[in-house]
Amino acid sequence: MNFLCGGRTVHGPHTCNFDWLQYFDVVITGSAKPGFFHEESRANLFEVEPQSGMLSNTDNGTPMAQVGDPSPKILLKSKDKGCRVFQGGNVGHLHSLLSIESSSQVVRTSYFSKKDLLALD
Repeated sequence: MNFLCGGRTVHGPHTCNFDWLQYFDVVITGSAKPGFFHEESRANLFEVEPQSGMLSNTDNGTPMAQVGDPSPKILLKSKDKGCRVFQGGNVGHLHSLLSIESSSQVVRTSYFSKKDLLALD
């Protein structure tokens, strides 16, 4: 996404920034598509701190206490930008995070969008 939204060229610097997150409400990585689109999938949902890549346990997207830490940490940096970043989960988690009822209300991107859509048929 840095390449698409950051104006970088193929020969540009290899610095990583997260300014592109401002264009999204929720970003989900490592979703194990096409299984992600089956609500019976029981994949865990972790919140990602983009700067460090640290994963935090969630209870269906709600922050929860981490092992050895009695209080849940809310990742304020990503909340300030209006976007939360997650890894894993399923389509039910996405609907809950966005407070929507249908995937038709979602714009999604993928490296393999055509292949993902064919797998759903």
